[in-house]
Amino acid sequence: MNSEKPLQKQRRSSKAEEKRQQILSAAMTLLHRGGLENMSMRMIADQAGISLGNLQYHFKTRPEILEVLADRFLDDFFRDCHDNLQKIPEASLEDAFEKMLTLETGEQCAIVFKELWALSHRDETCREQLCRHYRKLHGLLLEWLANILPDNTDQSNVTAIVDLLIALLEGYCVTAPYLKPDARIQAKRLAGLTRQMIG
Repeated sequence: MNSEKPLQKQRRSSKAEEKRQQILSAAMTLLHRGGLENMSMRMIADQAGISLGNLQYHFKTRPEILEVLADRFLDDFFRDCHDNLQKIPEASLEDAFEKMLTLETGEQCAIVFKELWALSHRDETCREQLCRHYRKLHGLLLEWLANILPDNTDQSNVTAIVDLLIALLEGYCVTAPYLKPDARIQAKRLAGLTRQMIG
């Protein structure tokens, strides 16, 4: 018979979640510093300031940590895109694209997306996570463009625009830290390209 009180159970659950967050933060720090090859379970435990056994109590394997890290990062990235698109006046493609190019999660993209893409070639779970992410992002951009483009816009053109935008936006987030392009100028170019494609 379990005599543990609900409040004690809740505190224990809260502490476990705090520890998991600490571990995930440590793993993200290591990922940023040196990529996947410099992110062993021992290194994660050391970075988190816990024993390897304690780490393995919360996450049995490195792939498990990577799966949770990827889910959280992709969810944050999607939420960032969604929230920014909701704040933008309907008539301004330039403002929308500039917001997309300067997302808060953008700084992490250069490192995290490259690692996820590389991992997805070897790991089916990661590949599925990225597929889900891109389908969600595709749907979000389709819905957003459908709301701001003229009603008589051919749906196949809208889909083609979104296909191209995703590739351009993803490429931008990975290359921007190195090329340092002006986001406003790039946003104007994307808006011009979009207008050209809808005729």
